[in-house]
Amino acid sequence: MTAERPTPEKATGSVIDLVDFAGKDPKTKTASPASTTTVLWGDHGNSGDLTDTRTVRHVRKISQGGISTPFASQKGKGTQQVPQRARTPSRDRLRTEAAATTRGGETGRSTSQERSNVASTILPAPSTLSSVPQPPSGDASSPAEGQAQATASSHSSSQDASSSLPPSPKTPSSPTRRPSTLPHVRTPADNRYLSSRHYATFSQIASNECYSIDNQTIWQSALSGDRLPQPQTSQEALDLEMLTLQIGQSFTKNNPMTGNFNVLLLYLLSHMRFMRVMAYDGAWTVEAYNALFLVRLCTKHFVDNLTQIQIHEQFEMDRTLSLKSQMTSQFKSDQAQMALDSHVVHDKRLRAQQLLEELFHIIIYADASTVINYDFYMEAMNLIIVMCSAQLYQPLSSAVEGSYFIDIVMDRLSHFAGGAMQRLLMNFVHRPPPVGSSGGMLYSAYSYLFATKKPEGAAPSPLGDKSAILFLILSAQNPKHFANEFKEAIKRFQDSNVSDSSQMAEDDHSINVSFRHVYQTLCSNISSEEAGLILYPLLLHNRNFRSYMLSRTDPEGLLLPILKQIYELVEQRTNYPQLYILLVLILLLSQDDVLTDSMQRIIIPTQPWYTERVLKSVSLGGLTILVLIRCIQANLSTFKDTYSHTVCVAILANMARNISGIHSIVAQRVVSFYDMVAKRYLKLTGQLARESSEDVSTPTTSIQPDPAEDDPDTIIYGDLVAVLLEMINSVVTYSIKHNPELVYALLHKREAFVQFKLHPRFGDLVENIDTVISYFHDKLLEADLKMPSAADVAGVIDRASKTWSISKLKVISVLKFHYEEDANDWQFLMSYIWTCDPIL
Repeated sequence: MTAERPTPEKATGSVIDLVDFAGKDPKTKTASPASTTTVLWGDHGNSGDLTDTRTVRHVRKISQGGISTPFASQKGKGTQQVPQRARTPSRDRLRTEAAATTRGGETGRSTSQERSNVASTILPAPSTLSSVPQPPSGDASSPAEGQAQATASSHSSSQDASSSLPPSPKTPSSPTRRPSTLPHVRTPADNRYLSSRHYATFSQIASNECYSIDNQTIWQSALSGDRLPQPQTSQEALDLEMLTLQIGQSFTKNNPMTGNFNVLLLYLLSHMRFMRVMAYDGAWTVEAYNALFLVRLCTKHFVDNLTQIQIHEQFEMDRTLSLKSQMTSQFKSDQAQMALDSHVVHDKRLRAQQLLEELFHIIIYADASTVINYDFYMEAMNLIIVMCSAQLYQPLSSAVEGSYFIDIVMDRLSHFAGGAMQRLLMNFVHRPPPVGSSGGMLYSAYSYLFATKKPEGAAPSPLGDKSAILFLILSAQNPKHFANEFKEAIKRFQDSNVSDSSQMAEDDHSINVSFRHVYQTLCSNISSEEAGLILYPLLLHNRNFRSYMLSRTDPEGLLLPILKQIYELVEQRTNYPQLYILLVLILLLSQDDVLTDSMQRIIIPTQPWYTERVLKSVSLGGLTILVLIRCIQANLSTFKDTYSHTVCVAILANMARNISGIHSIVAQRVVSFYDMVAKRYLKLTGQLARESSEDVSTPTTSIQPDPAEDDPDTIIYGDLVAVLLEMINSVVTYSIKHNPELVYALLHKREAFVQFKLHPRFGDLVENIDTVISYFHDKLLEADLKMPSAADVAGVIDRASKTWSISKLKVISVLKFHYEEDANDWQFLMSYIWTCDPIL
């Protein structure tokens, strides 16, 4: 239910650029063009339309070396890359150290060329490992022995094999880093992923010897036996990557001659096709699961180190091999002899397309109710995510042009969009835990490691979390040559609990989901990054879900957890991307007048997480104002982020007209904050004026610009003064009788407004406030209170408000902000989403 708003008249006035005041040169004090937000300030003397609508649109500068974000660095250091999430300190640095040691001599990549796009926003620069992995105990061949010679040999051979390919795009070198003092990467001997038999067999398959599917001994040894355990944390993923590093290098070097990877891939596709024909009735075999696990490991190595053309050639290598003797037209998953399905081998489509299509069939239709099916489903999502992660290793220009696997998904598999997005969202909503004791130790480890990330009472669900990440990765893509049907599918979500035949007839392609279950899951998990990122496109792009949320009578169920998370992020000074997304969510909700009005009427109990004051009987709107002011204060002193600053200001402006029954603490906070900002603004303008006068050495007749007009700090504080004055103006104009506490606070700080009476920019805004202050001050003088108490003053204000007439005030336009997504927002979102997956 959306409130009807008057159509705004075209605003007149001056254009003010909210320049990122942290992105300035500390010597010249000139603004950096890294990011600007343009806001059109309306003519306050316009008495026609009472609504002045402004658009909050963020323009992010995109640089070749990475993606700039709306998060400016502190203390004038310019635009910084995407801040990292709060993680264990060993994850990013150890993983990057491993990259520095292992990727220097691989095909198509050099150490200085590996991550220049989104990855440059996630990981620090490489440094040197102080330990080298060792083989599992009892293994005949050591993967660590002669690593330097193997790397050099791989580099030389791969250059010969790919001499006809175009060179990889050049990317800037990474800055040097100090040597790491963190613990070493675990050696393969300490790993829990591969037994000595498995490791030796995988090394043998990756060698330069060709193994057909008829060689039952080698393939049975590789794929049968125990299921290979999945890594659940970033450290485990790093250990596995280091363990299988030499195997991946050998596959890259030798697969063009042997085709062993392609035999493995065709065997996996044969299993997948068989299960699809059987409608996924039954359990996956251990051989199918282990084949999927190994294909993911090899694909990740290809994605990390090869160009798009080289990846394509690795997947299509079997086209040049003779596999007729290895085929069967009656493939069965439980047959004694391993074979390849002739339908799969003769399929003329790209192998990558075949694989992705089977994976999407599994995502949409497969069951995950048994232990092995649950793990296979998880591994299928992991493989899709790994294939999409190719964009992490491309220069920005190439990432915009497209990615091999992503282009296949967007172009040839877009018909899976509706079913895939529906199933992934339902997985996140229902959050199925690992089946039974699923791996025992794995489940316990996951529960322990992620207990602090999830809200209290929320059961850990690896499948639910992974589904959310894949949902976000698919919906946030912005392919250049194709429409993103996965993003469009979000717009087609329809509430399955509402049977509206007319609406269903209007859109035959609607996707039914339970909005009630989605809302409840988001409320209970909003502190997780995935929940906020999922709610963002639902609110922004799906009008049905937005209407459902605005029609609910319990907005505090969602807003209170969001406010709590914002407050904690501000206090902890961490995870700026999540803070920004949560602020945008509140801005989207604040655009509805009915919701902002109901927020003033909902009284909430004391919130223990708000530690500045003990709040009793404060409204939801009042608590929102307190949290936003705290956020702005932290931003001015620490974050120096223009975008979050602008969003906070926009929310306050949207709430202003409907403020009613404001709490005394909230009223005092608003006026005191205005007083602080006004003093800072006057100090900045006075200091700059003095500096300008001292710099004038000779008289001149030319008109000199006001130095304060171009100073970023002055612009920011000036805009804050303007918006706070507009906010107070809206209250005193439309609801002064219902906000006596604000009148009390204005009388207490009445001298803070005198200084702006004749100000060219703020004079009109102060005029109404001064009229209100003068009226109530005269009433206090008439009351002739000898030793007035707070209760006596409140009584005078209450009696005087009954005779107050709005005709005494000058009519001004109502300030209104609307959020509009920028064309480049997908780059910020993608860089943030990739940091949410612990195994990448």
